[in-house]
Amino acid sequence: AGIPTPDYICISIQHPDPDPQKVKDLGFPLVVKPVCAGSSVGMSIVPNEKELPAAIEKGFQNDDTLILEQYIKGTELTCGVLGNQEIEALPVIEIIPGEGHEFFDYHAKYVAGATDEICPARIDEQTTQKVHQLAVEAHRTLCLKGYSRTDMLLKDDQLYVLETNTIPGMTATSLFPQSAAKAGYEFGVLMDKLIELAIEENKRTNLRRAQ
Repeated sequence: AGIPTPDYICISIQHPDPDPQKVKDLGFPLVVKPVCAGSSVGMSIVPNEKELPAAIEKGFQNDDTLILEQYIKGTELTCGVLGNQEIEALPVIEIIPGEGHEFFDYHAKYVAGATDEICPARIDEQTTQKVHQLAVEAHRTLCLKGYSRTDMLLKDDQLYVLETNTIPGMTATSLFPQSAAKAGYEFGVLMDKLIELAIEENKRTNLRRAQ
């Protein structure tokens, strides 16, 4: 779909040994992460070839398919969207993991105060618009409905999409409700909006089936 992502390869539990040349092309450090597990569970940043087997084993404890991905050091950004047919991009959040966190891991996500989350992000208007565009494009490309949140990295004015969260968290420390609040959707209003979108999509789906 033309959405920029880091270089990557996939491996499965049936074929768990990555091609050595492809690993070499990605370089170290690299990222190992389960394809479908959420909240950074099972994810590792691997500094060298020696530590790769342990990271792969850890990943397979959480999913049967893993991504081995080029490691990019940059500014972490995330952008939520709301909508089915008409999609609204919410304010961008900048994520700064606290001391002792190499990346935005499970602890950094769910322990209050472990991470600085700045909303709106400290980026210029042009970059903000590009983040919005990519978040909407990812939502549409993956045929998502209602809401989603897409994570990105910004390095040297280049954006890289890391993943789209198809059911973003809704805890007291979660990012989506923080961004929605900045856009004027307090938590109760946000819940009402998501219910409305679900009813709307259900009606549309039933109409299509009836035809």
